Amino acid sequence: MNIVFDIDDTITNETEFMIKYAPKFLKKKYNLDVKITNPNGYNVGEVFGLKEILINNGISQGKIEQEIKKITDSFWNKYFVKYMFYPIKKEAKETINELKK
Repeated sequence: MNIVFDIDDTITNETEFMIKYAPKFLKKKYNLDVKITNPNGYNVGEVFGLKEILINNGISQGKIEQEIKKITDSFWNKYFVKYMFYPIKKEAKETINELKK
């Protein structure tokens, strides 16, 4: 039997990781002061409401998604290796063992 997981916040702590590392990165690299606007968001843009921040900073609607992608890619380019060593969710082991049974 093969078991496959979508690791993005299913067995990993992706959102927790973004909340821990993204605010400092966004401030330093893009001079963006962010707060958590959606703790259930899928990516940096959703978790920190980047769309609204960028609109308020004068970025045109047509360039918003491109800018969010650039920021998100930049974050993960810097932090991906660190994320690979970030602890997985505590309950992941039990879930995997149950599925194997």
